Amino acid sequence: MIDKTMLIFEAKSAKISAPASRGAIGSLKEVLQELVVAPSEQSLRLKKHVNNASGPIEFETKQGSWVVNAGEVREVIRINILQDAVGPLSSHWPQLKKVGLIPVDKDIAPSMSVFDLESVFETLSLEIERCHYLSRRVELEQNANYRADELDLLAIYVETQFNLGEDEFDGARQEWYGRSLRLTPLYSEKRMQQLSKPPIKRTPFWEELLRSLERRRPSGWTRFGHRLLNVNGKGQRMIERFMQKGLREVKRRPDFFFTTGLTQGASARLQTISVMVGAPNSSEQFEANLRYAANSAFEQGGRDDMLALYWFVPRTDEPYDFIGILRREGRATFPRR
Repeated sequence: MIDKTMLIFEAKSAKISAPASRGAIGSLKEVLQELVVAPSEQSLRLKKHVNNASGPIEFETKQGSWVVNAGEVREVIRINILQDAVGPLSSHWPQLKKVGLIPVDKDIAPSMSVFDLESVFETLSLEIERCHYLSRRVELEQNANYRADELDLLAIYVETQFNLGEDEFDGARQEWYGRSLRLTPLYSEKRMQQLSKPPIKRTPFWEELLRSLERRRPSGWTRFGHRLLNVNGKGQRMIERFMQKGLREVKRRPDFFFTTGLTQGASARLQTISVMVGAPNSSEQFEANLRYAANSAFEQGGRDDMLALYWFVPRTDEPYDFIGILRREGRATFPRR
């Protein structure tokens, strides 16, 4: 459990047989049934058990009893872990269904080797990034049409954080196989010379927001982080400009409340971020500002929820002062300041 996100890793130790490695259809089906289908069914049973519960669930492990409050879980992410890499075969299950290698009626979880998972966690140092990568891997496998192995997908994430726009949904074939070659020299140098990780493409302003969020960890911080990571570079720069403009205006007029917003993303997964800058003199005024900004953002963005970012004047030492998800019709979820 990380915040309100549950990660389920179902590991299988079976090795890929020589006939399956050579592409023998019967052997390949047997291997995929054991390494992909069976663990997906097992993790799905656990996910349904958690989703159908409303209170504490106790698990007995080798390390002792582990209790999860199912009512607080907001997302369950399932991942199959393989001992051997299967290459592009295991990174896009819709293609396996299409050619008849796995049953079409199964709810399949993304699959990756132990090495692939280690590479993902080694490259992505923030827990927010790791959760976001795994969450978006589930969506990407369902939505996009591509050819790639796991390290190719990791290379795409380093470049874009999977903010692919309409390419994720338009059905066009994305030939990403080989993109990991851009990471290979970085990994080789890093392991030989202990150099820094491959740079994630985002603005310094956005990097500070993410690191502050992970350090402070308000309730719901992984979901807030996912919203931030769903913003591309252009959106990051726009929100920083909005914030700076708001700071200038409120410094000139302390009684003024500045708010604006940005709705961006692919048409099938638009999200709104509201930028707020003010000098509230009471908690009542702060909450009134939130409601006013939320109503404006809902009206302009047309979404049912939004991510709110609030900066106080005078400025504090933090990259942001409030972050939360606000929902339409008076329903709001956000942490204490």
